[in-house]
Amino acid sequence: MDPRIGIITYGDDPHGHLIKKKIEEQHGVWCCLIPSDELVLRGGLTWSSQSEAPALLPTIDGQTVDVRTLNAQWYRRTALKQTLPEGADADYELHIIRSTERVLEGILLNAFQGRWISHPIATRLAENKLVQLHAAQRAGLHLEPGAVAPPLGDLHSRGPASLRCALQPDAPHQVVNRHPVPAKCMTLSRLSRRSAGRCG
Repeated sequence: MDPRIGIITYGDDPHGHLIKKKIEEQHGVWCCLIPSDELVLRGGLTWSSQSEAPALLPTIDGQTVDVRTLNAQWYRRTALKQTLPEGADADYELHIIRSTERVLEGILLNAFQGRWISHPIATRLAENKLVQLHAAQRAGLHLEPGAVAPPLGDLHSRGPASLRCALQPDAPHQVVNRHPVPAKCMTLSRLSRRSAGRCG
């Protein structure tokens, strides 16, 4: 039996379409593209607790594919936003998007038994900035000083004095983004030292 391959990515991802075309032309293998940002719009997601029931996802050509029949799956890109059908209630947009993400993940993890190119869980972990930093440290890479921020809570509503106190060196801090800080930017540590003694 010839292998069947699935690619999960944005509907307009040129690289996804190019790879699909090359796989079909050079290897004569059946390949489908599952548009991760159009799942709500296209519908067709089907799953069941019965193992013999199909587990369907929509494809870019307007059909559906049973992921149980795929031999390999490239989990290339998933969407933070979904194209919603006309008339969808905008108040429920976030709920719809998150529910669709969980359904997609559940269908893939439960029904797909082939080989992964980028496993969904490994991909999600790799996208986490703190996980990236920890992996870089374990690999012995040098990390440039970066921006940190305190858990601000409701500091904005309590005024500048509270914000200055939260920036003191002994205040609890969280890393929010660890990019190198441009020289023209004042780091929080310098800001903390400059504002020391001004909290009443």
